Formats: sequence, C-alpha cells, structure tokens
Amino acid sequence: MSGWQAYRDYDLHVLRPGEETHQFSSYDRTNHNDDGFEGTYSCLREQGSRCVIAEDNGAGEISSIWFTYESDSVVPIGDMAITLDGREVLRARVQDVVDGKLGAPFAWPFVGNTNDTMGGNVIKVPMPYRESMVVTTENNPHFYHVVYRRFPAGAAPPKAFDPEDKAEDVMAQFLSFGVRDPKAVAGGALSKKIGRHVKGKIAGKSGSVELGRGCGVVTQLALRLPSVPATAYVQDDGRAFGPGGGSTFRLALDPNNKRCRITRRVDRSIGNQRVKVTVDGAEVATDSGAAANGTWMDQTVDIPATVTRGKSHVAVTVDCLSSDLDCNEFFYALHCQADGPWATRGYVPSEEWTLMDVLNVGWNNGNDEAAHGYKIENQTWEGLRQYKYNDDEHTEAATPDIRLSLTFDSNETVSQVPLGAFFGASLAKGLTRSLLLSVDSLAPNGAWTSYFSMPFSRSATLTLTSGDGSPLNATVDAVVQPCSGGGPEPAASEWGRFSVQHRRGPTTPGELWPILYTPGRGVAYGLTHTFRGSILQPANTLEFLEGDEQVWLNRSTPGGFNDTSGTLRGTGTEDFYESGWYFQDANAPGQPVTVAYAMPLTGLTTAAYAAERMGCVGSCLGAHRLMVADSQAFGDGIAFAIEHGPDGNNVQAEYETCAFYYA
Repeated sequence: MSGWQAYRDYDLHVLRPGEETHQFSSYDRTNHNDDGFEGTYSCLREQGSRCVIAEDNGAGEISSIWFTYESDSVVPIGDMAITLDGREVLRARVQDVVDGKLGAPFAWPFVGNTNDTMGGNVIKVPMPYRESMVVTTENNPHFYHVVYRRFPAGAAPPKAFDPEDKAEDVMAQFLSFGVRDPKAVAGGALSKKIGRHVKGKIAGKSGSVELGRGCGVVTQLALRLPSVPATAYVQDDGRAFGPGGGSTFRLALDPNNKRCRITRRVDRSIGNQRVKVTVDGAEVATDSGAAANGTWMDQTVDIPATVTRGKSHVAVTVDCLSSDLDCNEFFYALHCQADGPWATRGYVPSEEWTLMDVLNVGWNNGNDEAAHGYKIENQTWEGLRQYKYNDDEHTEAATPDIRLSLTFDSNETVSQVPLGAFFGASLAKGLTRSLLLSVDSLAPNGAWTSYFSMPFSRSATLTLTSGDGSPLNATVDAVVQPCSGGGPEPAASEWGRFSVQHRRGPTTPGELWPILYTPGRGVAYGLTHTFRGSILQPANTLEFLEGDEQVWLNRSTPGGFNDTSGTLRGTGTEDFYESGWYFQDANAPGQPVTVAYAMPLTGLTTAAYAAERMGCVGSCLGAHRLMVADSQAFGDGIAFAIEHGPDGNNVQAEYETCAFYYA
C-alpha cells in the first residue's frame, strides 16, 4: 500500500509485515512541555539558512504533515520544500499550501487550515519515495509533525510521488466524507464488485443479527435506534442576509430516490424569519415563528418527488422574504428515501431517510461552501452561536448505555463496546463526519454508520445489548461482499480481523493512558477519544490536553520516563487530533471558544462545559482520528498511549478511548 492506493483500495485488513510508521516532531527532548512554543527542538539541523524538519534514507512515504504557529496563521513559517529521491516536488508558502491555493492534489480536504481544523494546518497527501526524502522550512516552524512510513527491503513503491498526478477520483470521493462510503471510488475496493444487502431488527434487552456465512467482507454497516435522539447542545457558525437577500448552492443526491427533503438549521433568536426555499424551480415557504433567544430550530422542507427523481444534483436558492431583523442559516442536510437499490454504491441501502449531502455554512467553512458552489447576497452578519434545541427530537442527556459486539469466525473481536464510543459520539449523539465513521444527528432516527472493512472466513454476527436494561428497537443494514464474485479472498495468514480495544476510567497520576496495548502482529487505524474533565473555571479546564501521544512498535508495553525508542512522539493532545490551541475558533471575538469541526480523518464531535445531564463536571470533549495512509503496522505488538497534562501526567480527567485495529 503506497501513494493514492491507500485511498482507492482500502484493504485495511491486509497485514503489512516489516513496515513501520515513524514521526518527526518538535517535542520537548527533556520530557517537559516546550514542544514548540520557542522552536527549541523544531529543527533537526540547518541546511544553509533553512530548517530541516524531516529526513529519511531508503524506501518510504510521507503520509501526514501538521503545523501550528499562531492560532489563525502559519505565515511566519514562510515556505516549505519537499524533496523526494533528489527531486523537489513542492516548494511553496506553507499558508498557500494549507489554504489549497496550489490546487489538486494539494486541495481541500487533503489540505486544511486553521479554519478547517480549529487551529491546525494539515497536508494529508501521501507522498511515496524510493530512496530518500527531506522536508525543510524557510523559518523555524515551532510546532510540527511529519508522519512517514518505512517500507521493508524489496517493498519499494513502484514510483515516487508525482505532483502532476491530480488523483481526481480520490479528490472527488473525499468531498463526500461522512456521507458516502469512500471504498466506492471508481476503480477502488467496491468497483465492479457485487455486495449483498443484509437487513435485521433487534428488540428487547439484547439481540443479534447474522451478517454473513461463508467467506466474505462486511463493507458497510449502519444502525438506527429511534430511542436515541440527537444532542440538544450544538455549536455552529453561520451567516445571515436581509430581506431581498439570499443564498444559492447545490447538493448531491442519488438518482434512485422516491422523495427527498432539506433540513436547515436556524437561530431562533431572530423572530419571524420567513424564507422561500427553491429547489430546481419548486418553491416552498417556511417561517421560524416568534423569537426564542438562545434556541436552535430545524426547518424541514419536503421537495416534490418530480423535482428530484433521476437527478444526481439539485440547485437550491434561499430567499429572505421578511423577518424581525434578517434571515440566518448555519447548516443544510439533504435526506432521501430510496426507490429500489441506490444507483450510487457509496450510500448504505435502507428503507429509512438516508443522508445524501451536507453543507456547513459559516466563516470556518469556506472550503465546504466553495465545494457546493455557495454564494450569498446582502449578507448582514456572520458569527458563532452556542445554543440548545428545545424540542422533542433533541435531548440534553448523554448517549445511553448500548453495547456493540461483533463476532467473526467465533472470535468476539469487538466485545461489549459502548455504541457512542465506537462511533465517536460517547458524550451525546452529535454529528460525526469522517471517512470511515459517521453519525447522522440531522434527522430523526439518523444512522450510525461504519465503513471499516470486516473480513470473515466462516461467519459474522452483530449483537446489541442494553446496558441499563431498557428495551432496544434497532434496525441493522449491512452490505457484505462474498469472497466469490470478485470479493477479496487473501490467505488467512495475510489478513487480520477487525478489532477494537475500548477503555474508560480515570487517568492515573504519573502513568500514560493506554490506547492500544496488544501483542502479536497487526495494523492500527486510529481511535475515538472522549474526555470528561473536572477542572472548573476560571482555571484552565483543558489542561489535560497538554499530554503528548507516544507509540512503541514491536512491544506491548510502553517505555519508561523520557524513553526515546518510540516511533511516534507528539506535541499535545489536540495536536495529535491535528487541531491546535485547545480546538479554539480563532475567528470568535472575546474569550477563545472550543468549537467542533470535521475533516475526513480528524474531528471534534462535541464540546461542552458543566453539562450535568451529559455527565460533564468541567470541560468535556469528543474527538477522533483515523489513520489510513499513516496507519501503524506492527509485527510483534504495539504500545500506543497518550499523556495527560504538561508534565509527568500530572493533570487528571476521565478518559475513554476506542482503538481500531486488525490482528
């Protein structure tokens, strides 16, 4: 697996013996907290007037690059240069690269800036090399990571990275992250392969659904639990336009739809917002009603079936007809019901409303707006709101205790894992958008969806159990590829079973938090992470985020204090999630605000403080990171851990992690 192949094949279950993933970073070599504030350890060496931040000899791949400098800018870093096999493949201002100004393959969302990630700047373009790599910056970059993979002898990539290869199919597929299965990219893992739709229901306190018999791979899995409403707590940035103004954009959908509807999020602090929504010529008017300060409202517009059938895109216009002040908009979601099988293989088959596309509006979402052709006229406001819903379809309570188990070939490799933790929504059912996991909180009974490939030789079974004894009423939709008819059928010794290691509990003073400790061989693909803090304002309620990630390969226990034998050593917890500065929105005026965000491989689903019914005493966060091109292959164990606090694991909180791997 090298280069764009990682984002076409998604053969996650295939083991990669002899390969190792490493990371250069600016971490404090004395094991304290000077991880980049002064740039003390940021340059490995000087190359003339330039700062060398990564270099390697032999065959490998640069898989991920992350910077942060100021909360809203990396301009002081100047330019960066990447040289592979003696050829310079990139030289440009870091700010221009992460802003996407270079164009494909350095385009959003394979690159992202501080608006996209709440403080981080990322380059996720995989860049293989056969002989050597060097990465330099014009000026000291302060905080940075460069993740790279080393390939074993005889496994050099067929060619080095070519910046002229635009990878247009992968670029297009990434734009629908969190909505469609990425394996459905043309020429990819699902191309020309026939999967079988498996349906099931679970009622009572516990129940199981047989996903398959014989040899096969579960490629898509979606659960719906109508008893679990979406969270009432939502942070969102948006825009507003006055009467006579409006916005236009386009949304994607599957042609085989029988009816569709659009949901738009509105700030009800402004009363009597009357808007006209026009979809390909069909007009519908909506009204927000009287003002309700600090309250969100979802307006749902049913679209005539004749307008959407047979179409893969629709044009939407929103006009402000009248209002007490102006008309605002924050988020749009398009859901459809299927008329037979979906024409687009990336959508999970279902009889329920299925999420087709989303548009996030606001100052932090300029790239998402551009991808949807969003335009606004007569804008009167832009900003951030932290409000609650006050209706029967949302709740202030935490995600209920529902346990997920998956058994493959009589091996229960996912055992009683809380549903929320698995999908990155342990605090509450909030919108989760990522490449391989998603939670649709934008419609009643929205799906909890996984696109992880799950191979089996003889059988696969899913079990749900109510942790508190409350009855379940769940539906299961899955797509299973049989090994015959073009499905994968590697030798059993060459692939691992999909597995999860889940932990929840208080951190221990002086000890690392264990994310994944396991012997043997396998490949690790990231995690979800829930933080439940107890520090109260005005103290630093997020100080536990000062801890760094640490990884040791080919051992199942971590190294000791200031052990330097690890393969990954980071600069801070939010930095590991490729954000920065405590996930704070640099655009928000006044006191910095921690704000949720979504990128294909990282995200922050929920941020709350003192939300009692959610179980939050202090600050609570729900984050996730998927590691695909930067996954960690191990031949004889892995010890993947993270610190909590800036010095010696000295800040305590309750942590919950769910690590995904194949073994």
